[in-house]
Amino acid sequence: MITKPHLEQPRVGSLEGSHKLTRRAWPVEVASTMNILFSTTRQWNPGDEFIHRGILNLLRGSGLRFNSIAWNRHPSIRPGNTLLDNSYDELRHDPRSLDYVVFAGTPEWRGPRTDLLYRMIADNRLRCALIGIGGHGAPAGFTPSESAVLENQTDLITCRDRSTWSELSAKLSSTPVELLPCPSVFHATDPRQRQALARVGVIYQTVHTQWQTVTRQARDVLIEIIQRLSRQIETVVICNYIDEWSEASSIFGHDRVWYSHDSRDYEAAFLDIDCLVAARVHGCLGAIGTGAPAILIDWETDMRRQGIADEIPVLEKGATDNPASVVETVLGLDAAARSAEVLEWRQQQWQRYQPVLRHLSILNRPRSEGSLAAEPDQDAIRRQLAANDAKSRAINAPKRVPLVRRLGPKIKRAARKIGL
Repeated sequence: MITKPHLEQPRVGSLEGSHKLTRRAWPVEVASTMNILFSTTRQWNPGDEFIHRGILNLLRGSGLRFNSIAWNRHPSIRPGNTLLDNSYDELRHDPRSLDYVVFAGTPEWRGPRTDLLYRMIADNRLRCALIGIGGHGAPAGFTPSESAVLENQTDLITCRDRSTWSELSAKLSSTPVELLPCPSVFHATDPRQRQALARVGVIYQTVHTQWQTVTRQARDVLIEIIQRLSRQIETVVICNYIDEWSEASSIFGHDRVWYSHDSRDYEAAFLDIDCLVAARVHGCLGAIGTGAPAILIDWETDMRRQGIADEIPVLEKGATDNPASVVETVLGLDAAARSAEVLEWRQQQWQRYQPVLRHLSILNRPRSEGSLAAEPDQDAIRRQLAANDAKSRAINAPKRVPLVRRLGPKIKRAARKIGL
């Protein structure tokens, strides 16, 4: 049968423990609080948010204290649109308030959605790091701003696939480039070892979500896997996107599907299953991050999925053209043993990251003495507020629309009424 998971909120307490994230990996002197801008997405791809959250845990584990500020690469916002979405806006916000920039993974670490960000970094002489980045298998060409920042203002690049690592190692002579697993495996703060195979999760995907589709063959295979598994074990249908939730609810029944608009809820969903099957590679890594074994399908012709999966030896690859064998693999799984392997590997990768992160210049800034900063004088405050007011008026001033453009729709409506 197919059931919803019995969700409980994960305990977000101490990160200490053999398989839990270590809060302080080495003694380091850092500034009290910094402002770090993260290139990521919000309310678009839960996988991007798993990556972002994994990087946050890595940085906090190094002893950093910081404000996390988003440069939102959501396709509705960049390039070209400005929305009041509570993320950084280069028109309204002052880059002098930023201490550092981190590109949080994904293939969109360069290109149109980050062009303004690279130019802002270059113009304001900010330092940055690119953590967990990857590609689609094709060579990357750089704009002048990208080249300047990557060569001269970047402390560290970690790549999640061997192809990107090899290419950037050859192109960048002065920037450290390392090959490490995708940091999304650190998104969860309280992983647990499974004891037996009692509940399986399958991430459903549709062919209708723009930029996030699977082939019709992969969709049909997912449906068959869900149907086969549900006849033999408790099976949870998990959706990452609203389109998938809608379609899955119409197929399997609305009470049999789990979905949340908040990516933080997926930690609890993954903690509630003992194994995951998915064509979403970051869905699999999300499950691995909680200690659950995972099986990836529909990877055979996707260079991005292949590259990421090749660096995750505990991620099993299933044959997309043989759903029966995928189901057989799931049902034959020794969940306790595989979960122990996953947790041990995850801890090893956490330790691999620690010395590499020492390249970050923000870890080498002197710690403040803890005293209150000197208060700016009242004249300085008034001058800054006046400048902010002037900038806001300029941004929000009504745009003068030419008369022809204003009257055009009215003329067209009038013409339609008289039959022209």
